[in-house]
Amino acid sequence: MPETIISGYCYPPNSSSRKPAELVVFDSSYELVIDREVVKSGNIHDLKFSDRVGSINRKVFFDSGTQFETEDNETIDKLLAKTGHKNQASITVSKLESSWTISIAAIVCTALLVFGFFKYGLPAGAHYAAKKIPVSASERLSEGTLELLSNFMFTKSELSKAAQDKITDRFTSYLSAIPDTGGFNYTLHFANMSGIANAFALPGGDIVVTDALVNLTTEKELDSVLFHEIGHVVKRHGLEAVIKGSTTAVLVTIALGDLSTVAELTTGAATFFLQSSYTRNAESEADEYSFSRMEQLNIDPIHFANAMRKLSTQFGGKPEDDAKREYLSSHPPSADRIDKAIRRSEAFNQR
Repeated sequence: MPETIISGYCYPPNSSSRKPAELVVFDSSYELVIDREVVKSGNIHDLKFSDRVGSINRKVFFDSGTQFETEDNETIDKLLAKTGHKNQASITVSKLESSWTISIAAIVCTALLVFGFFKYGLPAGAHYAAKKIPVSASERLSEGTLELLSNFMFTKSELSKAAQDKITDRFTSYLSAIPDTGGFNYTLHFANMSGIANAFALPGGDIVVTDALVNLTTEKELDSVLFHEIGHVVKRHGLEAVIKGSTTAVLVTIALGDLSTVAELTTGAATFFLQSSYTRNAESEADEYSFSRMEQLNIDPIHFANAMRKLSTQFGGKPEDDAKREYLSSHPPSADRIDKAIRRSEAFNQR
């Protein structure tokens, strides 16, 4: 007597026609019966069963290309479990997929993994990669970004050539006295940015200074800002940020299938440098680099505090207002940075 009888339909090889059929199982052997005639027989373990997906009909595949289809998923599951068939793993998968508790837990775990990747994994990977990329690669990235900024975001500097040369000569003399500049070739670029006082460094050592910043600060205050920007280059903060941004964009492209995102990476890099949106840790490291270089060159770090005060108030705000936005800002509050510069100045003057 058969142990299991499963009703369904049989599809001959290379045909869409079907006939009512039964899969009859005796222990570990089977018979495929059509119109009360056995058309196939053999060992149940020689058959391949499709995975269970909800209530979708299951299929049984024979070596000859013949297929048997049935909606009796429950009986198929019992048969696979009872005979220890290799396709029985799909039963467990199906149960997991149909469990709301497990599905919600999987969603939560996935969200945590994604959060962990972007919060910790990606920054750590970008930091490691930035340290390994050669200076020449950083310089090529800077060339393209600087060209884009010059064409679309800046206008020509209105500073006189004499004023630019004076700043450049002083900057060059400082560079020759600093031992740890990271092997980069530094170049100052002067530009007008709608009257905004700003300075930022590209990964290859190009440092852009706006006219408004030159007009806003004294020589020593401007120098302290330039030391800060050198610190970003030496620590490779810009390159690290570009790697993180590019990786995120590529992952979004893969997830959404929008290939146009890749074409926007250069524009994204330019926007990042224009906004100087570094992390708090990166800004603190660049500040520390500036303080150390100023002390090394016998320049009082108080000039950095003065520069920060002026930059913080150029739009009518106060340094203290930044502290109120501390948790909404990627930068350390200006008041904290000023306080740190003052403390370094006090130590500098007590030497």
